[in-house]
Amino acid sequence: MKRSPELRTRIPAAFAIALLVGTGNACAYTATPLGAALTPDAMAQSLVSPGSGIVINSASYRGANGASGVFTGGNAIFGIDSGLVLTSGSARDFGDVENGVAGEPLLKPLTTGATGDASVLIIRFTPQGDQIQFSYVFASREYPEFVDSEFNDVFGFFVNGSNRALIPGSSQPVAINNINCGNTTGAGAQPFCNLFIDNRDGSRGLPAEALGGWTRVFNLTAPVNPGVENELMLAIADVADNQLDSAALIASGSFSICGGEGQPSCETGGGEPGIAVALPLASPAQAGLMGALLAAVAAWRLRRRSV
Repeated sequence: MKRSPELRTRIPAAFAIALLVGTGNACAYTATPLGAALTPDAMAQSLVSPGSGIVINSASYRGANGASGVFTGGNAIFGIDSGLVLTSGSARDFGDVENGVAGEPLLKPLTTGATGDASVLIIRFTPQGDQIQFSYVFASREYPEFVDSEFNDVFGFFVNGSNRALIPGSSQPVAINNINCGNTTGAGAQPFCNLFIDNRDGSRGLPAEALGGWTRVFNLTAPVNPGVENELMLAIADVADNQLDSAALIASGSFSICGGEGQPSCETGGGEPGIAVALPLASPAQAGLMGALLAAVAAWRLRRRSV
């Protein structure tokens, strides 16, 4: 099912205005997308730190350059201060960007529809241990309106071909339809609502028109082959259409070996809370204007499925 084309023009415009009058310069999140000043290798290198026990050998990327990059200032929103960001839209401006690039076949088994606007980073690395870990958050603009729908945007972190982005304590992949607190009517809520940061009211440091929700900070662990080259493939894509984007954010310096003698312990499970604070508006008048804008956009969203 195709969503209304008017969404592509109305929501970004309303979102830009809401950001202008609602948060001013208070939103600290800043992203540098791929380009002349940032290479795939530099993105990969941002994930490791001295003593990580991991050597990055090479990295390659496919997708729109503007969709992925590195970020800073995310701590008050996501619980991750800096790191790598992959999106199915724009790394700088979360919300609704269509890049017109292909999907990712490897993601197809994790969802129910065709993928598009995929961003894929492939990292080849040599670990000095037999387990690796890193911390991440998954976020989406599809929350909450399209919970329990065909628009189940998907991502995966494939270690030597096996997806390890799983809900803590579960074999289920992290996805919109698997981890949420229900849609706008409360229907579709999953058992993992406690692992979810609900931003439907825009009180979590970003307007709801940017991202309607995200997971708490999860920790991925996976077995690897020590002393030889391994592959980590990070991928994200829209599902069923290329509207309303999703993002995966990985903490800088968190990619390391773990569990062995003299190594840090592997953090099992995850679900650490994001710090997620509301950013104050500049004045009551601005607050009222922003509320009116978001209410109007919410009405358009409810109508678009019937167009």
